[in-house]
Amino acid sequence: MRELAKGENAALTGLSIEIGVSADRPIDVCALLLSPTGQVRGDDDFVFYNQPGISGVALSGDVLHLDLGAVPAEVDRVICCASVDPDALPFDSAGALAATAAQLPAPPVFRFAFAAHHEERAVILFELYRRSGSWKIRAIGQGYDGGLAALATAHGVVVADEPTHTPTSPVAAPSTGAMGRGEPPGVAPPPPGTSEPERVFRVLTSIFEDAARSAAGYRSAVAFAEQRRERELESVLDDPRSRASGNPMRGPADDRYADLVGRASADHRRDVDVLARELAGLTPTLPAALAPWGAPAWRPGCISPSPGVRAGTLHLPEAPDLRVPLLLALPLRRPIWLDRSIPAVEPQDAFGASDPSTAIDGGPIAMARALVLRILAADPSIRLHLADPSGELMAALGHLLGPGRPVLGGPVATDRAERADLLRRLVERADLIQMARQGGALDALPDGGRPALLVITDVPTGFDPSELTHLRYLIRDGLTQVILIGAADGAGPAADILGASLRLAPGNGDAITDGWVGLPWTFTPDYGPTDFSSIVFNP
Repeated sequence: MRELAKGENAALTGLSIEIGVSADRPIDVCALLLSPTGQVRGDDDFVFYNQPGISGVALSGDVLHLDLGAVPAEVDRVICCASVDPDALPFDSAGALAATAAQLPAPPVFRFAFAAHHEERAVILFELYRRSGSWKIRAIGQGYDGGLAALATAHGVVVADEPTHTPTSPVAAPSTGAMGRGEPPGVAPPPPGTSEPERVFRVLTSIFEDAARSAAGYRSAVAFAEQRRERELESVLDDPRSRASGNPMRGPADDRYADLVGRASADHRRDVDVLARELAGLTPTLPAALAPWGAPAWRPGCISPSPGVRAGTLHLPEAPDLRVPLLLALPLRRPIWLDRSIPAVEPQDAFGASDPSTAIDGGPIAMARALVLRILAADPSIRLHLADPSGELMAALGHLLGPGRPVLGGPVATDRAERADLLRRLVERADLIQMARQGGALDALPDGGRPALLVITDVPTGFDPSELTHLRYLIRDGLTQVILIGAADGAGPAADILGASLRLAPGNGDAITDGWVGLPWTFTPDYGPTDFSSIVFNP
């Protein structure tokens, strides 16, 4: 059996195909029949458990049966997908997920194993697509944090519980407005009781979603233009009269391509400009944890609570000037892994200006310090628990850990024995908080059950099995937010912990996939300012 890598394709020699999907827990398998626009022609093109068959595609359990000869001519490709329930753990916590493809009556000849990178709850595993009169198969591996509803919506299926936020992905390729409107994107009104910081967090998230859908719409239009031109040129080349006349149709085909791409580009640029203005207008209102380091919100006495923190910015090659903040909601739902496997970058300006006084060494320690500062700004009641044998992060945090700054929840663990003791004490503390909550006696705890942030700087160096067990318990329990700094562990004992974490790498160029349309965004980390002596948190 041939193992396909993500993005790799192969020719299919038969028309009777069977796609099998396997996982180590219950999943739902589905397929979507897509037109050349990348969208379904209608909701009938969605094959799933409530609609298990359409011309050429049938679902039986976790197996898709495809008769490619019976697939309607208007269908350009069929995507084969797997998903878990919205409330289930994402695939990065679910273990193995793989798909096989067989050309019947032969056994499976292709296999693709999906490797999760985020909180994907739905994944496109294979696509089968037409090319030059035959069919090919490609391993996709594109995940959607929003689950099956997000995946289906991105391809034009109308989902009953669709959020009120207007989708911006086009339903047909010739559609020119990627966002479908010339006004600033509409945001669903927040529920009653929503605070101003929560409202701003929702708006920032909506801007990110609009940017993703606008870019996806632009790419869909360009792909349609390329496919249409390719088909037109192929038909010209197949006509001997056209070849004899010097291919006079190429000019009109190229003109139609340039016109559609030009309109799509102009519409996308308009969307980008609208979103950029929205971001600029929001910046003065952002709480410190979401704001750039030079913003007024960081001035003494101005720091206010926030429902989340900023971890860096994201951008796409189509619009490198639109830098969307990467937001992390608090409390952290999963550990943050700052990857030491990537070399630190050269010193740079954390404010985006040329002032060398703000330049710092860009690496995981700088990223950790910035995250700690932002988390404490978002919730000053949090107490920091630190395992730092090398002393790197202690030195970086400097005066923040000094007398009169009660941010530490206990002594810093500076060796392996102290680290093991710290993890044991945090597990005992988590158990006490659980019991106190059940008995309504949180006030009886020494610290009142304050939220905790654990930062470990040397994962997975020298961890014994009991330490890893305690760490897994803290992550699963959810009462302790966790930041891990360390190198990739391969198949080592901490591989499952790092694999279940949100990986952030230093340097510019690492990719993070959005949860709406699955585009890979270039990540630029937040390294924080060199001088943070003026930052004061009220305990």
